[in-house]
Amino acid sequence: MRFATLIFLCVVFCSGLSTFAETVRVDFSFDTTGQTREKNALVWQFDKDKTSDSYDVASGASTSFSTNLAKSSKLPDAMQKLFLFAVSPSDFIEKDAFTIEESEEGLDISFVHRGVAYWIEVDKKGNIDFENGCSFAVIGERVDGVFCIKDEFRQNDADNTDMHNVDWENVEFENDKIKEYAGYKLTHSVAKVQYIDGILTIKARLKWKKEK
Repeated sequence: MRFATLIFLCVVFCSGLSTFAETVRVDFSFDTTGQTREKNALVWQFDKDKTSDSYDVASGASTSFSTNLAKSSKLPDAMQKLFLFAVSPSDFIEKDAFTIEESEEGLDISFVHRGVAYWIEVDKKGNIDFENGCSFAVIGERVDGVFCIKDEFRQNDADNTDMHNVDWENVEFENDKIKEYAGYKLTHSVAKVQYIDGILTIKARLKWKKEK
């Protein structure tokens, strides 16, 4: 039965959702320490269709094709990639140099995945501004199958395969916004964030309306 279900999900999601969703909801929980995978959770809901995903140790991938679900959500790329940490191996935290910095202004979330640096700002009330709070920059390139930091973004002569060695002061970010739906207008967008004892939780909501 599980095999049949996976086949069905693959048909529906491998090329994205086959039908337009006017309401998108994402519930995300992630242990940023990598110590308790049981606290990781990722739930996608497109209108009334809900999918709960998790990391499958045997296959080394998510069980419900979250990469394709993320693309279908139309969220900024930074948010899409962030949500996938909940259904990825724990060593991605180290490999992607995942970092959360806390201040009086809120949170700064940063990581580097496959040569692209992402930055997400959370204000002191726990909100993410989808217009200006997400950004990205291409800082790496693939060399012999390995992603390496480009020289202009690397700290001194540090190991260019270690994403902790990005010189963030030299990185020029581009704004990363919600993707557009042709013929539809975004009428509601919100992302509420909590960060307690190393557990990052986010509830994101998008709502669209057909333009007349």
